[in-house]
Amino acid sequence: MAKELILIKNYIDESLSPSQTTTTHMYENKLPSDIKNSVIQVKNSNNIYSHLLKLTSLKNKIKPVTEMNEVYCSKHRGVGCKAGSDAVFETKHIDGPFGMIPKMTLFRCIVTICNETETETIVKENTYKMKEGEFVAIDYNRDLHYIKIKDDFTPDEKAKRYVLKLHYISYPSWCPEIIAKMYGLLNINYNIIARKAFLYTLKPTTFPQKTLNWAINTTTKIWAVFFYKSGPVVSGA
Repeated sequence: MAKELILIKNYIDESLSPSQTTTTHMYENKLPSDIKNSVIQVKNSNNIYSHLLKLTSLKNKIKPVTEMNEVYCSKHRGVGCKAGSDAVFETKHIDGPFGMIPKMTLFRCIVTICNETETETIVKENTYKMKEGEFVAIDYNRDLHYIKIKDDFTPDEKAKRYVLKLHYISYPSWCPEIIAKMYGLLNINYNIIARKAFLYTLKPTTFPQKTLNWAINTTTKIWAVFFYKSGPVVSGA
């Protein structure tokens, strides 16, 4: 997938113009057609599909959740109040609230496009260096995770970290597809609401923004403490 990742990186550098101060997100369905085709090539990688089946069951079915896919350009802003909603990424957190639903798993696959910041992804007790072309699969609703810069490393201010966030449902082959679609819609709608709140509090200056920002970061910590469930996570390349 090297060719596709290079094309996506060039698009980000030349056309997307990511923010130099906050994270930047772009949904797959809003990308130009040529870049979208590159994302589709990566999304349909046999390596990803076989990896997800190993994490759940070889008898399961895998269904992409395109509506949640995005190009993501990160910025390390710490975990203080001035970091706004970006603080969530560097705080131990679980992405979604539907971990209590049995037999259904929504995976978020983080595919590294470039990582000049030496950012590490920590999933439970496992640390992933995330070199170009490598990916890690995170259970969106169950896995406690966060990111951090490698110890004793200080990246240049202009250092880049670009990734693809790709999403898939793994569900039993005996399960009707309509059930998988309903599970997908739950996660899609939650993600839409969470994204709107996230963008609203990216740079909190007003009282409502600061209040919601405090609520988001506080809820993130509480949810991680009370609803964390352990389970195997394995990276791939």
